[in-house]
Amino acid sequence: MHTPSDTEYMTKVPGIENFASFAELRKEGLMPFTLGPLYVYADVHFSLINAFLDDERLVRPRDTRGGRFIFDRPILARCEEWNYVVEVMDAPSFLAFKTWMPTNSFVDRPGRRFCVPKQFPSPMLDPLALDLKGVAVPEVLDVFTVSTTKVLLRPICEQTYETVKPYVDFRRAAPEAEVMARAEAVLGDE
Repeated sequence: MHTPSDTEYMTKVPGIENFASFAELRKEGLMPFTLGPLYVYADVHFSLINAFLDDERLVRPRDTRGGRFIFDRPILARCEEWNYVVEVMDAPSFLAFKTWMPTNSFVDRPGRRFCVPKQFPSPMLDPLALDLKGVAVPEVLDVFTVSTTKVLLRPICEQTYETVKPYVDFRRAAPEAEVMARAEAVLGDE
């Protein structure tokens, strides 16, 4: 199983541990995001970032830079060991990654499960600023989650400046018609 402790994939950003806010990351052309819900709810057992970097069909920047933060407190709710992980990727590569993700699907034929990735910007308190400076700064984290034949897992985004939380929580929504149709085409009457 792919876990947060796996060694990763791309050229490491030197000194990534010295960034004190998401704003500092973005100023350096780095985008924070999380894949936790995909690993947990689509039951993905391989590195999605490695799969992206290995996909020869893609046009993407020659060098992808990034890294990972593992926090002592949860950044996500209900994502097991991934509750604590925020990934970072350079902006041009991240744009290609966001375009690539929806082209994937995850199929469990014996379990008749079909999942597609969905991306949502989700409000939260900046975990770097909160942990390193003790300052509560509202921010946005790109969250990759799943849409299945049973449920769409969405971040709760109806927060205001006064109610934004230091972590991303999720709500279950009805399955999407598009996903149901794709699942039927893939799984059929097996």
